[in-house]
Amino acid sequence: MARGILSLSRLKSGRWFKGLKALGVDRAVGYTVLGRGWTALAGIVTMLALTSFLSRVQQGYYFTFQSVINLQVFFELGMVGILVQFASHERSHLTFTALHILTGDDRAKSRLASLLQLSIRWYTVLAILMVVFILPGGLGFFAMHSHGSSADWRIPWILMVFASAAVLAINSVIAVLEGCGLVAEMARVRMVQTVASSIVLWLGLARGMGLYAASAAVATQAVWLYAGAIIPHRRLLSDLYGWKCGEHVIRWREEIWSYQWKIALSWLSGYFISQSFTPILFAVSGPVAAGQMGITLTISQVVLNLALSWITTKSAPFGALVAKRDWSALDALFFPNALRSVAFSALGALALIACAVFANHSSLPLAARLASRIVSPASLSMIMAATVATAVVVCQALYLRAHKQEPFLWLSVTVGVLSTASAFVGAKFYGAEGMAAAYLLVNVFVGLIGGTHIFNTKRREWHADRTLEAGLRPRTQV
Repeated sequence: MARGILSLSRLKSGRWFKGLKALGVDRAVGYTVLGRGWTALAGIVTMLALTSFLSRVQQGYYFTFQSVINLQVFFELGMVGILVQFASHERSHLTFTALHILTGDDRAKSRLASLLQLSIRWYTVLAILMVVFILPGGLGFFAMHSHGSSADWRIPWILMVFASAAVLAINSVIAVLEGCGLVAEMARVRMVQTVASSIVLWLGLARGMGLYAASAAVATQAVWLYAGAIIPHRRLLSDLYGWKCGEHVIRWREEIWSYQWKIALSWLSGYFISQSFTPILFAVSGPVAAGQMGITLTISQVVLNLALSWITTKSAPFGALVAKRDWSALDALFFPNALRSVAFSALGALALIACAVFANHSSLPLAARLASRIVSPASLSMIMAATVATAVVVCQALYLRAHKQEPFLWLSVTVGVLSTASAFVGAKFYGAEGMAAAYLLVNVFVGLIGGTHIFNTKRREWHADRTLEAGLRPRTQV
């Protein structure tokens, strides 16, 4: 694996590089695909490890842990994406020196420095709030809905909350580094983080650590993010953090909050669209059903994240092109990569459905065991179809958010409310299949159709004058 990772930088001189370049695979995409590709392959090993070393009840706790931890979006309020966008706008006026610090327009550097200083203060408070609220909230939730389970979950839960709070705090600095143009470097850090945490999880499960293995994996993420991202770029970070900004600062209330509250609502809605499903099933049907839904949603998320590698790595370049008002270059970068992301999500969905059908009709003991740990093929098919629709909407949202606007706000809120309400009703009366059907209907008929309408309308409106800066003639709406 290490040789494969290191060889990525040597592909530029051979046929492999030409082939990868034709597919839109640059260094940032390459590291991201490797990391998420590892996640996809590791997901298979993890699924085998979970089914081998955890009981069905422990599996339910494992995935519900993840969903409850993701309540951190209520504290983060979409700030990570905002940091990348704002940093990329200021970074477009700066260059790196030989000492790996930024120089150039003093106003831009002061604003970038103030953004880093703000993010560190913001996320330090958020990490503390996460421990104060999510830790006792989770203890109460799991105790109330244990369904008579005797699983050892309390100490693992406490450890996981503290480790997740550390990851949350470090991610703010990584977001600023990405906005500074270090997208490939941060993608490499996240790739190694994914590999290391997976290995720690497997070893912990194999040694009988149970739910403690999950806590150890998250702690590994925190340690590596600090060692791999913060320490190597400490000179750049120290220079920005100690920079005297004067009057040229990014003012959170005037510049960020007017945009952030919309992103925050969208992020909160995103939580309710899918992350609420596992806790709902945990409360309604118990940890076994929750475990089946949890592992299925995790698999679908792996496919989605891998597919979105082509588009998420372009978030900072999108912001820089918007700052320059180079609409034609923006479109030329966006549409091919968005198409690749959606196509990969569709292929991944079809592959998973085929594997699920095989597992359910196979006489192999391993296939039967895996089939019993996920939802039915019918439910999986509906969830994966909704995942492909989500890939389209995420691509559209990243494009529009690069303009420091959030036109998807009320659509996200509507989808979030409808998804949660319909999921609860579907689970209560029809179990996992009812929940999956509701998820598909809302994502397609509200999310996809509504999102495409917003995307086309806002792109046409914001790019009405395509002659600014780039000096190009208007193009036909795509």
